[in-house]
Amino acid sequence: MEIASLFNYKLEAIQLNLLLPVGISFYTFQSLSYVIDVYRGRIQPTKNYLLYLLFVSFFPQLVAGPIVRASTLLPQLKKEPVINSEQGSEGLYLIVRGLIKKVAIADLLALNLVDRMFDFPERFSSLELIIGMYAYTLQIYCDFSGYTDIARGSAKLLGIELPENFNLPYLSTNIREFWRRWHITLSTWLRDYLYISLGGNRKGRIRTYLNLMITMLLGGLWHGASWTFVIWGGIHGILLAITRYWQDTVPGRWLKDLTSWKAGIYNFVAWFFCFHAVSVLWLLFRSDTFTQFLEILSLISRMDLYIVNISWIVWVALVVGYAGHYLPSKLWHKLEYGFIRLPSPVMGGIIALSLIFLYKVVGLNPSPFIYFQF
Repeated sequence: MEIASLFNYKLEAIQLNLLLPVGISFYTFQSLSYVIDVYRGRIQPTKNYLLYLLFVSFFPQLVAGPIVRASTLLPQLKKEPVINSEQGSEGLYLIVRGLIKKVAIADLLALNLVDRMFDFPERFSSLELIIGMYAYTLQIYCDFSGYTDIARGSAKLLGIELPENFNLPYLSTNIREFWRRWHITLSTWLRDYLYISLGGNRKGRIRTYLNLMITMLLGGLWHGASWTFVIWGGIHGILLAITRYWQDTVPGRWLKDLTSWKAGIYNFVAWFFCFHAVSVLWLLFRSDTFTQFLEILSLISRMDLYIVNISWIVWVALVVGYAGHYLPSKLWHKLEYGFIRLPSPVMGGIIALSLIFLYKVVGLNPSPFIYFQF
């Protein structure tokens, strides 16, 4: 017993508590894309090491993306940055929009419902847990896309254009479309450097489905060395394979012949199932363990429908957040166009009022960005 205790003591003494750099997965992928593209002959290696370091450490998107290819960013960094008033106004608009998404929606939902729900799920009714699931689905989108808006806006103020990373993902009618709209730079990275390298769809149908599942398993592992992430990625891979099979075999025969109203019903049903599949899997993504995820599903299955733990501010954040997501894109483009055409004093006033509002909403204790941990 004494020998075993001594061994455990020595083992604990030599363990290292390493603090990994914030956003290590993002700039690792960015560096890998540079090396692979040079190897494949798609880009020429830069002869300026400081320029390469700037490419890897460009601060606006360093810690949470978007993942920018060397072919996109290096040519811009080589040139002297040029910025005009319109580009600066667009940058400020994106920064304010991102802050509102993050602070006024994501943080409010996290502080007033989501965090408490995952800490003590047994204290919530089934209906409240379902609402909490919708809240986390909105939180992770507003949190991550809000950071992307801030990163793109900050880059615009420096004369640099970063790619879009989100395109209204919760409008998707299938998982394949979802991954074309969600974290676009990661999806395309996995496609170009992993899925295609595995053979893509060039080696038959079965191999295509297997490649999709392997890609998403590794995509889940990219988020962290946890079984919840691996299973989350694996299930997405299975759903991608099923979607690919469905699209390759069924719709071509009859979907194109549907009348407009039948096609509308089909698209609504497809959207409904896709949105809820994604939402349920977000519960797995957020859970600390697979057991916690199963516990939440079990509590939801009780179907007790009272609501006592949802405050009015959560309802406001949910309504505003989802309404903003499902508003037509044209309205958002008009809003952005109107903002960048405002006189500078008016624009400055709107920005100042927005910052005061955000301070009043959350104060000095905002939650960290979710994707800072990856």
